[in-house]
Amino acid sequence: MPRLGEEVQLVWPGKSRVATDRVVGLDHVAVIGQSLACSSAQAPQPFHEESSPGSPLQTAWRNMLIEGDNKYVLSTLIHGPLRDVIQSARGVKLIYIDPPFFVGTNFSTTMRVGSDRASHKADAVEHIAYRDTWRSGVSEYLSMMYERLLLMRDLLADDGSIWVHCDWKANFLLRAVLNEIFGAEAFRNEIVWYYRNKIPDTRKRQYTNSTDTIYYYAKSQASPFHWQFDKRKKPIKVSRMKKVNGRKVYLKDEHGKGLYDVREYRTADNVWQFPLLHAQPEIVGFPTQKPESLLERIILTASDPGDVVADFFCGSGTTLVAAEKLGRKWIGCDSSPIAVHTARKRLVQTQRYLSERGQNVCDFDLIRQRPIFPVGFDDGIRERDRRSNHSEGREKAVGFLKDVVAAYNAEFIESGSTFCGKKGDVGVVVSLEDLAITADFLRIIIDQARHSAFKKVHVLAREYACDLVPVIFEEAPRAGIDITLKRISPGCGCADATSGEKWLFFDAPYVECQPRVSDAGVCIALTKVGMFGNHDESDYTMDLEHQCKPFLTFCNGKIIRITRTKKGTVEREVVSEKWEDWVDYWAVDFTYGEDQRVVVGKDCSLYGTQAASRPVFHEHWQSFRSRKNPTLELVSPAYVYRERGSHTAAVRIIDILGNEAMALTHVHT
Repeated sequence: MPRLGEEVQLVWPGKSRVATDRVVGLDHVAVIGQSLACSSAQAPQPFHEESSPGSPLQTAWRNMLIEGDNKYVLSTLIHGPLRDVIQSARGVKLIYIDPPFFVGTNFSTTMRVGSDRASHKADAVEHIAYRDTWRSGVSEYLSMMYERLLLMRDLLADDGSIWVHCDWKANFLLRAVLNEIFGAEAFRNEIVWYYRNKIPDTRKRQYTNSTDTIYYYAKSQASPFHWQFDKRKKPIKVSRMKKVNGRKVYLKDEHGKGLYDVREYRTADNVWQFPLLHAQPEIVGFPTQKPESLLERIILTASDPGDVVADFFCGSGTTLVAAEKLGRKWIGCDSSPIAVHTARKRLVQTQRYLSERGQNVCDFDLIRQRPIFPVGFDDGIRERDRRSNHSEGREKAVGFLKDVVAAYNAEFIESGSTFCGKKGDVGVVVSLEDLAITADFLRIIIDQARHSAFKKVHVLAREYACDLVPVIFEEAPRAGIDITLKRISPGCGCADATSGEKWLFFDAPYVECQPRVSDAGVCIALTKVGMFGNHDESDYTMDLEHQCKPFLTFCNGKIIRITRTKKGTVEREVVSEKWEDWVDYWAVDFTYGEDQRVVVGKDCSLYGTQAASRPVFHEHWQSFRSRKNPTLELVSPAYVYRERGSHTAAVRIIDILGNEAMALTHVHT
């Protein structure tokens, strides 16, 4: 059968048959797994590279949860060093994606503040889970999908398959795109997912849409396929038969009565009936979350134990959870920080569930794509500019600074110092580097501010070191300087193809912790969370200039809701006076910096040069809020060190806005 592209061509504005081959930096943020877990009753087991005896999971593999643009992540997995790691695991055998459906709206999820189940809906933070709006219409949507499907085809093993989930709004378009990319001969099935429990909308003069479409394409006849079965509502009796002289005859017993088999299951066809998630225990509140049973069927159909399963629009992580339970390796990716955070919590819960039942659990790496600045001011281009044309590199740097300063509603200035903008009487400093802002850098800012007109300074950066509390709260006030640290959202750095938004700024949090040593071991207590900055009502007014929705902020240990009324005034309401209600997730690494093995592969460059410059955070224990259990533990279980002496423990928190902070504490045993 000829390929679609040989006779018919798909054409739309902006279409390109060439996918990116750019390799971006991937920072290794954390290692998470029950092999690292500790309890008060038993010291943790040593961290091993080898898998458990009899496990299908191969040596040195770690599952990967990646936060980043799937286009660049896919290209990096194809063209970067991780390609060898994936190939050593026999390649990616199954890709399932549940991409945006071309709905034309954005989807949000809410995170409730604190553990009070009686709190009303207003005491919650609304996050954009993902965007499904397209300024240029269907051509922009198709271009986005086309390039990513090209990359998925190249990443997929020669005997792999891809399953693409969509609905009536764009399924006919995606079918044509898939035919062009994979070839019509690769088409296997159009799966119809039928859910009977959808509430009908009788206001419309049409029947309710109660189906989704899943297209199944296999790259070769060698791609795994295993029949699945549906349980019958009522068992049936089927006559036994066998061939005699080339003809099928019915089998009978010695009394001449026919022999029958009772069958409770039927071979599944291409219509699958799984209910929508409404009040089921697995629901996590993430929009468009799919049931695990649906993903389990796909994984069981198209993969074998130990195979690599990937989902590059992983959302809340349903594919990854199902793969973990079925003994598959997995790679998950999403550009939404709240999606990755939700998936992380679900995966930890799954690991705990499996570990409690004595089942093998594979640790996973939390990986974050380095930002790609809108003017191309990344490490590679910056280095090339240094070698070839220094003025060109400076021009791009200045362009980047101007973009950030303008997004912060400040005025760009060329001061000849670290200050690159001003906002009234506030000096603005923007970090060009990906590495964390250090205490020494802040001391330089304080010294320059003392000899300038700026006594208030706002620092904008992506990440901050964990030793800044004395500088901000002691050294800066002694010098008469007020410093506020603002964190640039991890999802920013390049224009959002669907929304046009570039930059988001949050108050940078800090965390304080305390070790508690006893005969049982060492516990780490979370003692305080705060913000690096002072705020007044003018800050709130400025933040509300471009939005009418209320938002939450944290000030002086209180969670405050800020609202702009219809009259234009700003109202402040205290939601909670408990600092711990600002924390959604926290974890402890009791031996921070002592075990520096890179978990996937042997070369730190697999995750970019930043991986070599600081230790990887190993989560020995974590506590977090969930819909089922919103309570947060503030003291870790006891950890027993294998050797007496001095150790460094690290604590990392994620607040209800998704911002991260880390603190170190020294432990003597």
